[in-house]
Amino acid sequence: MTTAARGAIGGSAGEVGSAHRAAAAAFIVVHGLLEEEVQGLLPQRGGAPVLVRLEVDEPTDDIYCEFALGGRAWVQAKHELSVGADGRGLKPVIEQWVGMIRDGRVEPGDGLVLAVGHLTGPLELLREALNRRRDPYGGAPTGEQQNVLDLVRKQFCLAASDLPTEAAERLLDHAVIWHVDAADAENILIGEPVLGRDARLGAILLRSLVEKPDAAARAMALLTVAARAYAARRSGGDMAAWRRALSNEGVRTTASPPGSRIDACDPLSLGVHRCIELSNPRKSELPPYVEREHDSRLRDIVDDVIQGESRMATLVAGSSTGKTRACWEAVLYLNERQPGRWRLWHPYSPTHVDAALEKLDRVGPYTVVWLNEVRRYLAPTDPEAGERIAAGLRRLLNSPDGGPVLVLATAWREQWNELVRQPSRDRPDLYSQARELLAETCIEVAESFTVEQLATLRTRAEDARLRHAVERSDGGRVTQYLAAAPELENKYRLAEPQARAVVDVAIDARRLGHPSDIPRDLLEKAAHGYLDDHEWNRASDDWLGEALRYAGEECRGAVSLLTRIRPRPHPAEGSGRPSYRLADHVEQIGSRERALRFPPASFWEAVGDVVEDASLLFTIARHADNRGRYQRAIALYLRAVSKGSMRAVTQLVRLWERAEDAASAEAICFEFLDRADPDILYVAARLRHRGGDLGAAEVLYRQAAEGGRGEAVEDLTDLLWRVGRRVEAEEFAAHAARLLQRTHGLVRVAQLLEKAGDLAGAEKFCRKAIGNGNSLALIRLAKLRKKVGDLSAVEHLYRQAVDSGHTGVLVSLADLRERLGDSASAELLYQQAVEKGHYGAFANRARRHHQLNDHARAEQFARQAAKYGDLRTYDKLIRLRLRSGDRDGAERLCGQAAEYDQDWALTRLANIRAHDGDTAGAEKLTRQAIELGVPGAVERLAKLREHAHDPTAAYRIKRFGLDDSGRPATSLPRYLEV
Repeated sequence: MTTAARGAIGGSAGEVGSAHRAAAAAFIVVHGLLEEEVQGLLPQRGGAPVLVRLEVDEPTDDIYCEFALGGRAWVQAKHELSVGADGRGLKPVIEQWVGMIRDGRVEPGDGLVLAVGHLTGPLELLREALNRRRDPYGGAPTGEQQNVLDLVRKQFCLAASDLPTEAAERLLDHAVIWHVDAADAENILIGEPVLGRDARLGAILLRSLVEKPDAAARAMALLTVAARAYAARRSGGDMAAWRRALSNEGVRTTASPPGSRIDACDPLSLGVHRCIELSNPRKSELPPYVEREHDSRLRDIVDDVIQGESRMATLVAGSSTGKTRACWEAVLYLNERQPGRWRLWHPYSPTHVDAALEKLDRVGPYTVVWLNEVRRYLAPTDPEAGERIAAGLRRLLNSPDGGPVLVLATAWREQWNELVRQPSRDRPDLYSQARELLAETCIEVAESFTVEQLATLRTRAEDARLRHAVERSDGGRVTQYLAAAPELENKYRLAEPQARAVVDVAIDARRLGHPSDIPRDLLEKAAHGYLDDHEWNRASDDWLGEALRYAGEECRGAVSLLTRIRPRPHPAEGSGRPSYRLADHVEQIGSRERALRFPPASFWEAVGDVVEDASLLFTIARHADNRGRYQRAIALYLRAVSKGSMRAVTQLVRLWERAEDAASAEAICFEFLDRADPDILYVAARLRHRGGDLGAAEVLYRQAAEGGRGEAVEDLTDLLWRVGRRVEAEEFAAHAARLLQRTHGLVRVAQLLEKAGDLAGAEKFCRKAIGNGNSLALIRLAKLRKKVGDLSAVEHLYRQAVDSGHTGVLVSLADLRERLGDSASAELLYQQAVEKGHYGAFANRARRHHQLNDHARAEQFARQAAKYGDLRTYDKLIRLRLRSGDRDGAERLCGQAAEYDQDWALTRLANIRAHDGDTAGAEKLTRQAIELGVPGAVERLAKLREHAHDPTAAYRIKRFGLDDSGRPATSLPRYLEV
């Protein structure tokens, strides 16, 4: 490392005080870079330094620091200070401190620090006295300590005769004497090694690193570079700039915990709605807060966090109901109870997902994680990214050393249902981590104020905006009115066709999975398809500009239909594309009203032209796929493939297989085989298997298995078994379990043996799978023992599975105890299952009460399960009602379920219509389910056409799906032609 000449830092070059200040600053910087707390620098714990500045414009101006847990320090650096018997030597220090107290800048937890290199007797005594004064168990100060505290009080009164005497006690609360040994500061500043003497870091001793010889050299390098950078004043003290400077020197550093002090946060930037403006001047941006029932539940969670627990709360309701404001009030309450201790982290830049993935593992204790609109994080266009975020949040909340932390989230009801819903067998489980994370975190927020609350506001509300909203809001929807929701809705409905078209494009983009920032190019290229010929011909040449200006006008100074997001210039890439953000209230009402409308061709073409992100293209393609528009899906899947999405390849293979176009399916699959992607290898193996080329299928299955695709192990085992190579099947299953850590083959052999009636052989392979770590095989083995009536073994295996982490087996265990007549144990096990997030317990209990003709109790269990996103209980009850001939009761249950998941209830209602022979009614409901994107609805429509004796339409729907208008399509594009 090259040496550096000394420079002045708050003093002339060559001045001992200058070197001392540099040493003190370097000491703090290095702790920040290593993410370690500086002992003795603050009156209470502050965490690692995250910002260090020199020569700040404050009464105490040598060094200013901010810390991860919220404290701040203003440091005066004095190499030596003679105090004297009368304390007169402290006068210049106390005068600076008085300036800070008088300005009101110092808050609880902040430090007014005197950093001294030579600790004289009086200063040592003062340091002991201040420490003892802050120690709740330290007892009364000694006589000498009391005398030195009185000297400080005397000097304070001389310097601040205009301040009350209690201000002197405030000063003592913040005052810190901090000893920095700078004897070798000169050597540190010029880069001379000082490690040779008794393995110490020369002048500045980092105690935690001295014990680690390999870390000592790194610490010394950091000290030297940091001190030299300070001396040269290269960056003004910003820690990000320090890291860049250190990176240029080849030194790697760690980053500080994410987040900002709570009092530095702006609620409007966190998502709290701006309030309507009236003609009279307002007192503040936000109206006074009115507490409701959900606030007390949220406050209980905050109290738990104050006691040291890590907790999460998710506020669930519709748009503009006060969810985000309630979270902000909870944060203010937390900061009031523990002032200066907490930070708030709002991950949003460069995107919400990127920020969360990058920094989640660096979140420190005493952090509020702010997840407004939690769907952004847990259900992004790339489901794997959302699951990684959910898993990271679970680790954070359950870490014994990482807390306390508070995670605050908000969600619309439909978004909540999507995240927590138990997937059906025909749907992939995209949100298993998210579902586990969100279990038991829901706090429902009422959509409107009660009559009593409205009466109180009418008589006691001092803020004119609150009174205005109370008098004019519809049905007690005060928060919606304050957020200008009615004005927005009227503006949307009264818009000219061109402006309405632009907003409708944004609504369709959002409901089909586009992130919140919608490019102007997408609005421009898609909007014309939302206008009929008359409207398009009447539009002016500047129709888009006029439409965007109208949509951008603020309603009552609060919010607009579309808010322009100004792109930040990037030196390497130039200016980004302008984009717009749709008002969430309009998104909610628009998504509901446009739910049954398939977007016009211009929308799909614009998406293909404008969108560059492979995951987003895949997401929107899946929406077209689920709605039976396979032609639109194929076009976007192909575009996603061109951007690198291998997931899209497997979806294209599926669509072309369904269309009986084996040539296209094989062409695209085998074009990408050289990528060695296990999913594509597996699909190619299935194609060869179905085509009868078993040799090629075997090779491909083996390659997919070695790449980690568990189903390939199972399918190859099955292939070998069915062609009579049973020994090879068993050997491959054992090989996969031993070397690939994949036990699917062993379980598959057990299934095949069971099917052949060889229960003993099936048990043998189940036990092999268990021995290789497959705890799920315990459940299969339990089923085998159940077949032979060995209920004692069944219970033992179930309990082993629970102990292995498969807590869902608690439901089966409870059912077993109930069948054995042990109702008390069954009830306890059911309760444990619910607490673990396994709501199948509700279904079993509902079935039991239905059998007892206690329908009210059965429906109560169904509602409880649905509240957690599990509608299987309703499904079972509906089937039971239909079997008993109670059609009206089944429909009533569908209506109840619709409150939690309208899409699901729609398909069940269609099934009831079909069960009654009402094919037309069933088809109407099924078509609605298709437009809502309910998986499996297209196949259901094909079956209904078969039942209606229309085999041609059924065949076309099954093979080719629907065209844009909803009629059966007649063909799909071929890959070789595309």
